[in-house]
Amino acid sequence: MTRRRYGFTLIELMVVIAIISILIALLLPAVQSAREQARRTQCVNNLIQLGIALESYEASHTVLPPGTVDATGPIIETPASYQFSWVTQILPQLDQKAVYARLNFDLGIYHPGNETGRSVSLNVLLCPSSRSALGSTSSYAACHNDIEAPIDTTNTGVFFLNSHVRSEEIEDGLSHTIFLGEKFGAGDSFGWATGTRTTLRNTGTPINQTIIMGPGATYITAFDRINAPPPISGQPLRDDEIPPESQPVRLKPILVGGFGSYHNNGANFLFGDGSVRYLKMTIDNHVYRRLGARNDGQIVGDDQY
Repeated sequence: MTRRRYGFTLIELMVVIAIISILIALLLPAVQSAREQARRTQCVNNLIQLGIALESYEASHTVLPPGTVDATGPIIETPASYQFSWVTQILPQLDQKAVYARLNFDLGIYHPGNETGRSVSLNVLLCPSSRSALGSTSSYAACHNDIEAPIDTTNTGVFFLNSHVRSEEIEDGLSHTIFLGEKFGAGDSFGWATGTRTTLRNTGTPINQTIIMGPGATYITAFDRINAPPPISGQPLRDDEIPPESQPVRLKPILVGGFGSYHNNGANFLFGDGSVRYLKMTIDNHVYRRLGARNDGQIVGDDQY
C-alpha cells in the first residue's frame, strides 16, 4: 500500500515565498504613503493650533506677537542679546502657562536663568516627519520678510524685530499672506525660544532650497561671503583662506534662510485667515515672494498657488 506524502516541494515553497515578496513590495509603498499622509495631517493640525493661539493673542493684545524682541537690529545671536521669540509670547494661548512661568523676561533668552524653560520640548512645534531630525526643536517658523535679509525692523513680513502688526493692517489680505511655515530642524541653536532664524524665515529662498551643513552649522547663501575678498581661483573661499581682518565683519546671523519640510516636494504653510495650504516646490518664485509680504500691493490669484 502506497503512503501519500503531504507538504510543499522546494519549488512550490520558493514560488510561495516569491509571491509573498511581490505582494509585500506592492503594499509597502501604499503603507508608507498612508503613514506620510497621517504625518502631514498631524502637521496641519499643529499649524492650525498655532494659528488659533496667534488669533487668541491678538484678541487679548490687539496686535500679533512680535517676531522677536531686542533693543537694536539687525538680529545677531550673541549671549548678551534679549531675543525672545514669537513662540514665547503665545505660550499661555498654547496651554503652556507652566513653561511661560519658568521664563524670566527680565533676563535675555540666553541667560542661564532661562535654560529650564527654553529647554522644554513642545509637541505642537514638531511635525512628525521631522521629529527625528537631529537637533530639531521646532518644525515651524514665522515669515519675517519676502527676500533674504537680516531680521530687522524694516522687514516686509508679519513677524519681525519688535513688530506689532494688526490683522487689519495687512492690506494684501490675510488669505494671501503667509504667517507660518515648515522649516528644516537641524542647527536650531537654543531652540524655539530664540527669535533668530530658528523661529523666523523668509520667502526669498525657494522651498526646500536652504542647505544645512550639519548640527550647529551655518546655512549657506551668498550672504556668507559678502564681505570676503574675491577668490583668485574663482572658487569659493574656505574659512581658513579669508584674511583675519575680513572675518569679524562676516556676521553669520545675516543669513536667515527659507522654509522647507521633510514631506514630498513641498511644505505646509499657515496663512493669516487660519487656513493651512501645501505649497509645492514648483511654485513660481515671484508668487511665493508676494505671499511673504504683507503690504506689497501686488495681486496674487488664488489659482497661482
